[in-house]
Amino acid sequence: MAFVLLQAWAASSQELPQFLYNDYEGWTYNNPGVPLSPEAIGSAKVRLYVDSQGRVLTLTSPDFACAGLDSIHADVRWKSADQTVSLTMVLDDTEGTPLDSATCLPSNAGSEQEFAYTIAVPAGLTTARVRFVSWNAVAGTSGAVRRVLLSGIAAVTPPPVVTSGDVDGNGKVNIADVTTLINYLLSNHGNINTTAADTDGNGKISIADVTTLINMLLSGNYVRA
Repeated sequence: MAFVLLQAWAASSQELPQFLYNDYEGWTYNNPGVPLSPEAIGSAKVRLYVDSQGRVLTLTSPDFACAGLDSIHADVRWKSADQTVSLTMVLDDTEGTPLDSATCLPSNAGSEQEFAYTIAVPAGLTTARVRFVSWNAVAGTSGAVRRVLLSGIAAVTPPPVVTSGDVDGNGKVNIADVTTLINYLLSNHGNINTTAADTDGNGKISIADVTTLINMLLSGNYVRA
């Protein structure tokens, strides 16, 4: 059995702009004839399509801070009139330059669908916005965004794995670690990995850890690097 101490790591998240019937401040819909309102959002009139003049109707979030984020995740509720109509989420910088995108197709025409999108945030990007567009829809087959829940995901770098018994931190467990641990106990100072030195796991560093480490070496019950 290998004596390895592992520390857990996870992902952190931060809240970003939301698009709900009662929470859409800063979002823009580039259709001057249908301003954003609870009634329009609730009745799916925020339609996305390319009209006969080639104008692309889009729904765009306000700018948001994304420094330190690895990706932007979106849970989207979408309704379309045609099964072949797609919905694309585009990540733009503040100048409107597209950086990346993700596309989903509805599975049932005429019914609401739930989609999850995740787009990576380019390194160094500090502020961005997301834009929703349906490139292959026309007026008769348009779709409508009903809800967008955005979140930013930042992966937390996992801490290094600590090997029990690797007192000097050189990646190996051997007799040199016994010597280092004894010298530390005799002098009460020195540069050691105190977590790895606590070989018996009782939260203290003492002669008992030396005994445990020697037994580990004699029995071969340790991690070999």
